[in-house]
Amino acid sequence: MTVRVGVVGSGFMGRTWAEVAAHQANGTSLSAVTGGTRAAALAADFDVPLEPDLDALLARDDIDAVVLATPPAVHLEQTLAAAAAGRHLLVEKPMAQSASECAKMVEACRRGGVRLAVVSQHRFRDAPVAAKRLIDDGTIGDVRIIQVTGAEVGWWDLKARGDEWKLDPRQQTGTDGFRGRPEHGDDDVAEQGDTQRDRLGGRHACAARCRQGGRDAAVEPQPVARHRQLRGP
Repeated sequence: MTVRVGVVGSGFMGRTWAEVAAHQANGTSLSAVTGGTRAAALAADFDVPLEPDLDALLARDDIDAVVLATPPAVHLEQTLAAAAAGRHLLVEKPMAQSASECAKMVEACRRGGVRLAVVSQHRFRDAPVAAKRLIDDGTIGDVRIIQVTGAEVGWWDLKARGDEWKLDPRQQTGTDGFRGRPEHGDDDVAEQGDTQRDRLGGRHACAARCRQGGRDAAVEPQPVARHRQLRGP
């Protein structure tokens, strides 16, 4: 069985998911794309139809699943539409702008009988997998603190990537700790928070902050998250 994918959004991650669906993942194909200023070029590069909007993409009969590679500000609205149309969803992180929006997305997909997943690729990288194995087998004992360090030189050059929309706080999650620098933190804390939860298991509370350091503070974000395991199931 081939899962036929429609990609919504044509920025860095929209192009990434188009490549995955068309050429990298087993059992998937790219049916169409829509959304964003680069959508026409993306459709041409992958030789697939360009739809004028999400409604048109959802009206196609060759779409099984939709990837939302769009700003979190529109994830709720787009998820409600896709779920109502009976399309499975893969949503880029951050999932939405608030926990209540996330709950509405989950409920809509439950009612629609479709699957909803949020991108959590860091769970499957070699380093997190190795760390989880060492924690699970007790090699390093009781975990008190986890520090994550990653090299991301150039990743935050939003102009070069054409992702200047991330500078607009209205498009982000509105996390208090990152207001004023919305292009940093949201993705990092979503990614690292998910990865730590996967490593440690169970229920956790998380507090996070983001500080800038290094010679070029614009490209060296340093998000810090502290996790506390909660009692109970």
